[in-house]
Amino acid sequence: MGSSPAAAAAASAAVVALAVANRVLYKLALVPLKAYPFFLAQLTTFGYVAVYFSILYARYRAGVVTWDMLELPKRRLPSGCWRPSESLRACPLEVAFFTRRRMV
Repeated sequence: MGSSPAAAAAASAAVVALAVANRVLYKLALVPLKAYPFFLAQLTTFGYVAVYFSILYARYRAGVVTWDMLELPKRRLPSGCWRPSESLRACPLEVAFFTRRRMV
């Protein structure tokens, strides 16, 4: 895709459509697997890991990502320090587990 406003709008619409489809399919999968929400969450997570690493590998092979970009950070965070984004990433899944327990 180019960097035109139309391309950016199309990419944004595609991301929103895929996100909505992802949530709907997750909810549909919970119906037959209602006794196994943790298994479904783990399966989804491993699916994401496989997709993201395959994209990263393709970008690495294309030269978009270099080895220097893949190295670990030189400076580590102090002990006991956490990033707010890490907590925010876990919130939707925890809310889903909590509400699912309340529904049963």
